[in-house]
Amino acid sequence: MKSVPIGGLDHVGLRVADIDRALAFYARFGFMPTHRDTARALATARTASGVELNLVGGAEPRLRYPNVLVDDPVKRPGFTHVAFAVTSLVQTMSALEAAGVPIVDGPVVLGGNKRSVFVRDPDANLVELTELIAPP
Repeated sequence: MKSVPIGGLDHVGLRVADIDRALAFYARFGFMPTHRDTARALATARTASGVELNLVGGAEPRLRYPNVLVDDPVKRPGFTHVAFAVTSLVQTMSALEAAGVPIVDGPVVLGGNKRSVFVRDPDANLVELTELIAPP
């Protein structure tokens, strides 16, 4: 098969239980609403740098539950997390603490040249915040 040329990542879609709650959470990372389609239970949010999320409603609302792709002992295929680049992990961690967003893992060094922390959104989706560092 001839390969299909990909020019970049267009957006990430996340299933959420409450679109307004998700918009409020992702606004902490600079995502501002750009489109709302109530008939399809969909909202689009974008950062100033052009990173886009599609927040797709319809997830079963629960107070607490695991992410079956990450937390379940039976590993299923699927996207496990989304990673966003940040310029300063120290500043990011400070902002997370001030906003009351707990870090669930990290900071950890991954791939030799990235330092990351992980948080959960209100629907237990795993979000990685990563900065490039000089290789060891």
